[in-house]
Amino acid sequence: MEKTIKTISNQPKSGFVRVFGESMAPELNPGDMVAVEQINNLNILLWGETYLIVTGPDANDMKIFRKVFPGPENDSLTLKARNPVNADMVLSKKHIQAMFAVKGSITQKHL
Repeated sequence: MEKTIKTISNQPKSGFVRVFGESMAPELNPGDMVAVEQINNLNILLWGETYLIVTGPDANDMKIFRKVFPGPENDSLTLKARNPVNADMVLSKKHIQAMFAVKGSITQKHL
């Protein structure tokens, strides 16, 4: 996943990323291919929509899909997983290196 996201984050606007982990199940499942488009302004987001968030080393080099909501501070976001096993997370916008809107996904049910 890391190699794929780095490739996409170096592209001007969009690409595909494979899902790893179950934090967004049943919306996004392991192995799904997700179409993403990079966004340019972290202050103009659609609350409750799913985004791919990429952080740097100061925020543990995360590459995660989450539903995004306003944070407790103007410069933060609340990130929510679909899977209730995963707790909500508050992330300062300054830690976000890149953010991508999820445009669609392809699920592989059988080989």
